[in-house]
Amino acid sequence: MKKLIIYIFLSYVFVNAVVYADDALYGAWIPLEYKIGEESMPLRGIMIMTPGYFVGNTTFDIENDGILEANANSGPMTVEDGVIKLMQWMQLHWRPKEGSGNFSNPNNPVGNFLRIDIPEEIHYTIEGDKLIFHFPSGNKYISQRVKE
Repeated sequence: MKKLIIYIFLSYVFVNAVVYADDALYGAWIPLEYKIGEESMPLRGIMIMTPGYFVGNTTFDIENDGILEANANSGPMTVEDGVIKLMQWMQLHWRPKEGSGNFSNPNNPVGNFLRIDIPEEIHYTIEGDKLIFHFPSGNKYISQRVKE
């Protein structure tokens, strides 16, 4: 009987840990910085993640010259084994400077684009009040939980 109670308790803990493992991901986040190697670029914006959907808007000054660039994304998402799987209904990039380029459309010299239905998988970790996206390139997108 004692073993059965222990097994039931451990099963309960395991099931709840799996079901609620990603609850810490949900909520509002403030983008802080984008790390490219050892360099860091400050970010401004908001990212909201709920069970099933996300939206993110970010501005940044990549060349520190006062000219802002921006990204906006939204759509459904799932979370599984430390990976956020997005299906971006909207992926908008605003690049107002000549020569900022657009790798998917080299005929666009400024680099602005709007794409739809873009899948993306992002590995993530949560460290304290920080949400860190880990990209295959080694770059990191770091956000901080909005304090209530």
